[in-house]
Amino acid sequence: VFVAINSEEVLKKQQEIKQEKSIILQLYKNCCKSFKNDILHYKIRNKENIEFYKKCKEYFLIKFMILHSYDELVKSINMRLIVFDEKLFLYLLEKVIDSSDIVRARKMLTFARKRCYFDKKYYELKERYKRMCKRARRFDLYE
Repeated sequence: VFVAINSEEVLKKQQEIKQEKSIILQLYKNCCKSFKNDILHYKIRNKENIEFYKKCKEYFLIKFMILHSYDELVKSINMRLIVFDEKLFLYLLEKVIDSSDIVRARKMLTFARKRCYFDKKYYELKERYKRMCKRARRFDLYE
């Protein structure tokens, strides 16, 4: 009798986890279509879904960063979500460098250095920033 009750609880728990996973996936799909940030405000009920939720949230933020300008990003999303995640921060830094915003890129590179976000992407972005500055100096000299 004890085993039957226990297995029912396990089945119920598995169904809850599966149901929440489908909710998270649906939120992710809806957010990617309409670019609302509902997925960022979702509260996890089952600890088993935490990793899945983090991945969905990260993919949404990356997609949002790719398709929107820096200013739209700052208006729409709490920047703490991005700043405290090395991968997301470096994606954002890449976007800033692509937009040729020298001052903002320098500040972000300094922040990344202080936070010790040293990986291959950081060094590539640092080199791109140096090339961007060199082009800007050359352009200013010839104007």
